[in-house]
Amino acid sequence: MNDFDVILKKLPAVFEMAEAKVFMTKYASPAHKLSQLVEQGRLLRLRRGLYAKLENFDHFLAANRLVSPSYVSFETALAHYGLIPERVEIVMSVTDRHATRFKTAVGDFAFHEQTTDLFGSSYRIEAKADYSIRIASPEKSLLDTLSRARLRSDNLKAQDMRDYVRDSLRIDESELEKLSRRELRRIAPLYISRAVNLFVESYKS
Repeated sequence: MNDFDVILKKLPAVFEMAEAKVFMTKYASPAHKLSQLVEQGRLLRLRRGLYAKLENFDHFLAANRLVSPSYVSFETALAHYGLIPERVEIVMSVTDRHATRFKTAVGDFAFHEQTTDLFGSSYRIEAKADYSIRIASPEKSLLDTLSRARLRSDNLKAQDMRDYVRDSLRIDESELEKLSRRELRRIAPLYISRAVNLFVESYKS
């Protein structure tokens, strides 16, 4: 095991340059050494100053670290919860910072801006073996998806939105009934979206 293998074991799965420098005092140029390891395929550079180990790479953790604060949402989270059948190619997240997007060797990461109140309204932390990830609740993941769909809702009714979620997003009715109505009603007013509020109205009291 060489010196950098020892250093890698001490670093988290995704790490900033500053975190690596603490263990790289023997290197005249830590940045150059990290660039060499990226060229050798031993590390992945996610953006300037942010790196990831390739072993057991976690796209959700990478997304959380690419933009902070942020958490995974939209169809990405719906697929994670098994609510939609499709595998989502782009890892989509929300942030209360400016919207941005990153193209990396392991895929694209998109970040959508939300108001501070909406952003902080409903997410959870999932613990992994050596780290944790931030992800929207199933309820917020769905409402985020609907708010982004840009549906022409002027002539739509509540049942139309229910049908859209079932037929276009392909979420089973049984899964929709498992969602927390209280949670949906709590966060729906935070969206400037008639489609979101119509969908929430589709739940009978």
